[in-house]
Amino acid sequence: MAAPAAACRGTWWRRVGLGLLIGVPALAVVFILLARQQPAFYANSVEGADAFAVGVDPSVREENRQRASGRFLSKCVALAADVDRPGSWSTVIEDDELNAWLRVELPANHPELLPAGVADLRVQFAAETLFVGCRVGGPLGGLAWVEVRLRLLEANRVAMTIERCRLGAVPLPGGIAISRLAETLSAAGIRCEMLRRDGQTQLVAQLPAGQGSVAGGEGVSWWLDGMRIEGGELFLTGTSRRVLGSGR
Repeated sequence: MAAPAAACRGTWWRRVGLGLLIGVPALAVVFILLARQQPAFYANSVEGADAFAVGVDPSVREENRQRASGRFLSKCVALAADVDRPGSWSTVIEDDELNAWLRVELPANHPELLPAGVADLRVQFAAETLFVGCRVGGPLGGLAWVEVRLRLLEANRVAMTIERCRLGAVPLPGGIAISRLAETLSAAGIRCEMLRRDGQTQLVAQLPAGQGSVAGGEGVSWWLDGMRIEGGELFLTGTSRRVLGSGR
């Protein structure tokens, strides 16, 4: 009886081994496919709206991207000049413009701004929501993306809540993303705090008021008073206030 029992055990182990030999690679392939799945916002933002127009020449698309990237840069330069002067300021950033800059300028002139293993960063502005996606991990990696709800609680105080965090179609813990976001903002000198509200972790960032220089050795502080996100656009309004006795 021992021989048949040993034979059965041997057969069972062979079946298990064969199952693992087939199943593990199959699961790995499924995971890679799921990790590479693109959400709709990323697929649309990779090329921009003009890329899907029938009959648009590639050179025309590239020229349009260059123009959009240039508009984004011009708005940033104008905003920097406005906030450094006492008075009100505002700007409107379109996600197509920002994505054009991320595609054209960022990899060519500022690759150091991206962490190692991260490429093809793209964004989308929706109602009170920011979608951010990027490719991670090289050729066998996937597409990481998050959905972040943004609210301006008061001047220079922004609340961020991770609504979804995914690697392709694979859910990831939102706590990981919000912790990394807090680390990045803190490294940039932005004070952050974690709050628990309605069962969700909320990151509240206190933007520094700063202090630029103006004529007469005075300074100017910067205050973000309004923020609205909708329909592919980010609206920002604020005030720069004269600061006396800054020593500048």
